[in-house]
Amino acid sequence: MDGVSIVSLMKAWTSVLAGKEDEVPPLMSFKQDPVELISAGSKAKPESYVLHKWMLKGTSFYKFVANQMSEMVWYPGVETRMICLPGALIARLKSQAVDDVKSAQIDAGKDEKSFVSAGDAVSAWIARIAVSALRLPLSQPVALANVLDTRGVVGTQILSDGTAYAGNMCVQFFTYVSAGELAEESLGATALRIRRALDEQRTVQQFEAYVATHKEATAAGRLSLFGPWNMVMMNLSNWHKARFFEYDFSAAIRQCPAEDGMHHWARECAGLFAECRVFSGER
Repeated sequence: MDGVSIVSLMKAWTSVLAGKEDEVPPLMSFKQDPVELISAGSKAKPESYVLHKWMLKGTSFYKFVANQMSEMVWYPGVETRMICLPGALIARLKSQAVDDVKSAQIDAGKDEKSFVSAGDAVSAWIARIAVSALRLPLSQPVALANVLDTRGVVGTQILSDGTAYAGNMCVQFFTYVSAGELAEESLGATALRIRRALDEQRTVQQFEAYVATHKEATAAGRLSLFGPWNMVMMNLSNWHKARFFEYDFSAAIRQCPAEDGMHHWARECAGLFAECRVFSGER
């Protein structure tokens, strides 16, 4: 399951709890493969995929594998840490990125509106911090890999209105940049790079070309990996749209001790699923 699948599960769960079974979305059959459904009617060629020239194959692929394995040997101890970013910080990062983009366009004499989201700004901020912490040489290639939900791209071709798919329909989109560019350019410039890469790669034509590229690689016994063989990969995923902290589980409360019936509930995320803890209290 991907993040959007979990959203469908959560909505179905809360609907059943509230006695609204009619609001549970129908599921697409597991016997149907969305990728096969897309490729069946597609005439896209692998060469039309914007990242096709970056596909790792031959000597480059084996050098990439050797590079990754050597890192595991030199740095075997991987530790996980959680960093909590206050909403105020995220708002400031987005504001700074927007201001950077506007200033750059004014300096260049361009009269155009370029959109960057809070997710773009946070991704750019994380990448800049990582490059600084790793002390990478300025020429080091960096691949920023973000997640793209393809339901919004090709969903109308294979999913009827309101139908949910409980499998994985997410792919990665890539932004290629050097460590030097990340270190020297503004936060907004990096955020705009990420946004433009997303806009370029999330079209129907590009997804069909990606599927064709993936099938070509699979038939040749290769993985569909893209980028320079010596790149540092940073995998990023924005789950903000899942809204895990906003699902209403109040229907699970059989009796509330508060006289006014006011329910207060808090949620904690554990792994991919939300562990819901329900509390009650007065205003």
